[in-house]
Amino acid sequence: MDKFDVSLGFRFSTYATCWIRQFIENALLSQQRNVRLPIHVAKEIQFMVKTRQRLTAQLGREPSLEDLAIFIEKQPDLIGRFLRLDQPELSLDISINAESDSCLLDALPDDQAGLIETLHSEAITMQLPEWLEQIHERHKEVLCRRFGLAGFDVETLETIAESLGISRERIRQIQLAGLKELRKLLEDRGVMADSLFD
Repeated sequence: MDKFDVSLGFRFSTYATCWIRQFIENALLSQQRNVRLPIHVAKEIQFMVKTRQRLTAQLGREPSLEDLAIFIEKQPDLIGRFLRLDQPELSLDISINAESDSCLLDALPDDQAGLIETLHSEAITMQLPEWLEQIHERHKEVLCRRFGLAGFDVETLETIAESLGISRERIRQIQLAGLKELRKLLEDRGVMADSLFD
């Protein structure tokens, strides 16, 4: 608004229209994906996708990266990197195959796997049974089965859910609540819980 000059004889709405349009486009670009890309990258991808569609209509076939590079005047490897960012997003709840109920999330490695090694260090292992006795019974059972503690083998969320007759999501919630309760217990006792829960 500081740059608007009334003496030029233009209306403010004429001046502001382009800025309003730009802010709306940027807001839409930044909110259309789960993983936010910088605005200039999103605009570049949008331009390349539209150009690819236009070339597909003109050529009657899917254009190669070289065709796009000639038309856009950019390097083919750069165009390829931008177009790879335009892949559809997959849900982690998508089924791996039709015969099984297991989903993509079950196949991913557990990011808390380092917790297992830490909990098995000698000093902590000696105290662990005492700490586990002080948390909610359901939390204790799920944590022991999930991380292979107290004589249990390491089990998946799905396996625990089937044996307890509740959903996998509920087991995940119980696991998180149990870890939170265990962390609070350890912090109250002066144990540095960050090393256990990172």
